Amino acid sequence: MIFVILKWVLWILLALLCILIYLCLAPLRIRGKFKVTDHEKMARLKLHSFSSFLRIQVKYQSESEEDFSWGIYLFWGFLQILPKKKSSKSKKVLDHEPGKGNKVSDNRTSDQNKNLNQETKDTSSSDDRTSDQNKNLNQETRETASSDHNKLADIRSKIKTLSSAYGKNALKEILRQVLWLIKRFHLHFVRTKVEFSMPSPDQTGMVVGVISQFPFSYEKGLDIYPDFSSDQGYFRGHGSLKGHIIILDIIIVVVKLLLHKDVRRLIHSFSGGKN
Repeated sequence: MIFVILKWVLWILLALLCILIYLCLAPLRIRGKFKVTDHEKMARLKLHSFSSFLRIQVKYQSESEEDFSWGIYLFWGFLQILPKKKSSKSKKVLDHEPGKGNKVSDNRTSDQNKNLNQETKDTSSSDDRTSDQNKNLNQETRETASSDHNKLADIRSKIKTLSSAYGKNALKEILRQVLWLIKRFHLHFVRTKVEFSMPSPDQTGMVVGVISQFPFSYEKGLDIYPDFSSDQGYFRGHGSLKGHIIILDIIIVVVKLLLHKDVRRLIHSFSGGKN
């Protein structure tokens, strides 16, 4: 009996190992679409794997009621992991019962008259309340100023951390790993056209130089038109992109960053730890 149990345990462990290997080697496919004009902004990004068993969706629509939305789904969209759906609270029904609308309205009118008389009697005490409100407003102003000062000090502290020796080394390592990961994404643009300009021509040239460092900028399906004559910044374009990446590549980058001493020190510093 013991040998049978051990045999089943080994088979289960072997199956879990095979699933783990498959998850690491399975491609994570990327599909995106965007459109930016003077009157409309739209962007959609979808990452899915295992025949859409795992799906990550990000949507932005400037004209919709909910501009930005995102979600992580399992089981082909039947189970939403993130964000967690809030439980709907029971709604209170007011003044919708037949035959009771007039009575409720009359009661409210009488209550309003009583409140109006009460407010008339309390006019003399309104000045004191106003002064108290002014004091509270001054207190809130001082607290807001103190909060802004703390935020500014926190920003300065982070800038000082990034400008330190280990901060610069950590940023270089992060940038190097991100560039390597972007190359592994195998992105391809399809019928994509982009027009942009920065507030000054030299800034536009700097952006063009940065874009030229990425291999996908030379794709046949991507047309980039920088505008050096405009003195105002703008961005317009439309198109779609496709690509895929092996999940193992993402795991490798995360592990490399966590093993880097300066990156760990930077994360510890930003999370509130002392150097």
